[in-house]
Amino acid sequence: GRGALCLIGASITGELALSHSVLRNGTGPALVGDLLTIKGGTFLNHGFRADGAVRLWGASLSGQLSLAGAQITTRARPDPRDPGYAAALWLSTATVGGHLNLRNARLSAVNGPALRGDYLTVNGDAFLCESVNQGLTAVGSSAQLL
Repeated sequence: GRGALCLIGASITGELALSHSVLRNGTGPALVGDLLTIKGGTFLNHGFRADGAVRLWGASLSGQLSLAGAQITTRARPDPRDPGYAAALWLSTATVGGHLNLRNARLSAVNGPALRGDYLTVNGDAFLCESVNQGLTAVGSSAQLL
């Protein structure tokens, strides 16, 4: 599916900065960045909100990926032709060249996993929770494909 912001196969030589942004798609993903290449950092943080999934399947992110404080919610139904479709955050086969920061992020999927990261490579640290009240909140479902 196409997203509210569709960057399939795009190449960005600098940063992608969507801090404080709100993306909405009532019928599918909010951000589709399958096979996206970003040479700088990727910032979906500090108030970033997505009503619809964030898909970065197969993305090559040379810098850090920061979702600190992000809120991503999806109500998408599972699709047998697209196994990550119902995930709130789909990072399968993606490469993050720097840190993956999920501090205080809230990921929610009604019909699938909150985070799908099969074969995800992170070349830096993964920040999920470093102290009290800084943790990742992930709510998902193990809905079956019918």
